[in-house]
Amino acid sequence: MYRQILIHPNNQHYQLIIWRENPSLSVNYYKLNTVTYGTRSAPYLATRCLQKIADENAISYPFGAQMLKDNFYVDDGLGGSDSLNIATEIQRELIIILKRHGFNLKKWCANHPQLLKNIPLGDQEVDLDFNNGNTSTVKTLGLLWLPKTDHFCVKVKVNHQQAVTKRTATSDLEKLFDPLGLLAPVVVKAKMFIQQLWQVKLDWDEPLPEDLNIIWTKFRNDLDSLNNYKIPRHVFKGELPASTELHIFSDASEKAFGAVAYIRAVLKDRRVIVQLLCAKTRVAPLKQQTLPRLELCAAVMAAQLSWRIKTDLQIKNQPVFLWTDSEIVLSWINAQSSMYHTFVANRISEIQSLTLPDQWRHVRSKDNPADILSRGLPAFQLSECNLWLYGPLFLHGREELWPPKFFQQLEIPSDSEKENNFNLNSYRIRGQLHLQNST
Repeated sequence: MYRQILIHPNNQHYQLIIWRENPSLSVNYYKLNTVTYGTRSAPYLATRCLQKIADENAISYPFGAQMLKDNFYVDDGLGGSDSLNIATEIQRELIIILKRHGFNLKKWCANHPQLLKNIPLGDQEVDLDFNNGNTSTVKTLGLLWLPKTDHFCVKVKVNHQQAVTKRTATSDLEKLFDPLGLLAPVVVKAKMFIQQLWQVKLDWDEPLPEDLNIIWTKFRNDLDSLNNYKIPRHVFKGELPASTELHIFSDASEKAFGAVAYIRAVLKDRRVIVQLLCAKTRVAPLKQQTLPRLELCAAVMAAQLSWRIKTDLQIKNQPVFLWTDSEIVLSWINAQSSMYHTFVANRISEIQSLTLPDQWRHVRSKDNPADILSRGLPAFQLSECNLWLYGPLFLHGREELWPPKFFQQLEIPSDSEKENNFNLNSYRIRGQLHLQNST
């Protein structure tokens, strides 16, 4: 891609190669006329060039220009449409725009044969014959995709005969490439184990103690079950929803915390689809924190995740709901940040800057899919965990049957009371529990 972009003649002298075959010959100076791979500015220049092309063609080719502007990562483009006609038009305009500027698109792949009908076989990523049982996979940006069935899939290759050390365990963890967090309950178990290895202060190639060796060997053997794990790429499974909602759940344990997002769609025939969208986890810091503090960190992660999803998916008017099973966190979110110490105050302030207190609701721990994130799940159980894949059961019903809104006021600690000595049992609930129907 880089070699297709010319450098302005006035700037070509900044890319000089000084060369001679041997010391007896005179020195020759060569100018590199195109963007050069390996220079720090090359990715920016290439991407900026595509953005400029998109801006110049926005009026003549609006669909292709929008696709070029929003859905390209350097030289990889991933996009689509809810309509086959529009998808075909996007493809046509994109080819015209880029070919006009010296970029010929290759490695085409699609989940519908119509989109590959006019693409030469040599320009296709794989030979997809939609008339047979073709199960070819395509790898883009580290994700494996089954175009014919339109599913993401997982392939994990670990060496089961390899001795377990801190180096090999870390290497096995890195093979679980999971940018969307679809495998987060499994990955977080591995993260917690690696953190434990650092605490026992083993050398990189030192064999693990027997108890830790047994734990990791079992975890590594279970990873083979992930090779059958598939999840639909299209969150609505090919349907066009009448309305959509974003639901994000957060939770924390003493070892980890995280947030998981679901898209809830109501179809025209009033059927409801709830689909896992993405998740994010983090192990708890080695410096011990109170559980309410970790729950608050999880809530911050949920707020950040909601902002990221709304930005990336261009969600504007769809309702957003955030759920936590921590009543303390709900009370903090509904209070003024200045009432608390710095740690709590800063995180309350961030949550309130990204979300509204009215968006937050309470959920029971047993109905909270983020509870799976904070504790982890064996790999062989992931594909059968309906709570993780489809969210809590109440989301599949009418909103009036969801857990009601409620507000609790907790006794606020005085300034002299140290936050580090926070004890949930030392807080006395004041007032009554207020139930309010959701409307």
